[in-house]
Amino acid sequence: MMNQRTARLLIICLVGAGLLSLGGCSASSEAIRRAREESILRADRSFAREAVQHGLRQAYHHYFLPDAVLLAEQTRPIRGRHLILERLPAGAGSPLTWFPQKAVVTASGSLGMSWGYYEVSERTTKGHPTAVYGNYVTIWRRSHGHWRVSLEMQNSEPGPGSGFHRLNARPAAS
Repeated sequence: MMNQRTARLLIICLVGAGLLSLGGCSASSEAIRRAREESILRADRSFAREAVQHGLRQAYHHYFLPDAVLLAEQTRPIRGRHLILERLPAGAGSPLTWFPQKAVVTASGSLGMSWGYYEVSERTTKGHPTAVYGNYVTIWRRSHGHWRVSLEMQNSEPGPGSGFHRLNARPAAS
């Protein structure tokens, strides 16, 4: 059973492997790597747009692999797209938006990672707007020629005014 410590080690190993794969790259392989990383960012931005336009369930159903794992804060790992979908709100639109910042891809081009910031906009019981902020890491796997989510990990952060939130919070270029 994968716990958060194991997941973090997996992420560190993936990032390390991605960075190691950069050493000694020719100009041609460097361009291929950059193109693959951009393709992950495009998939992540497309995933975010679909969530806003059509709702979280549809977007997660489309982008998550059947055996995907979600590591959300203060919960046990949720294994399997069908169990992840059960926890998501139904309907169009989404209170969740996210902003991909960076992607890394393995030398083989079959596995990659993106990370960024997210925001969940809600209303208090008195109707006042409020928000929850956080960071995420997504592990992407190529499946039938498309990037699909294999693992996603989320953690909240204090938010605006804390001196910690979004040191460089700009959506990745479209």
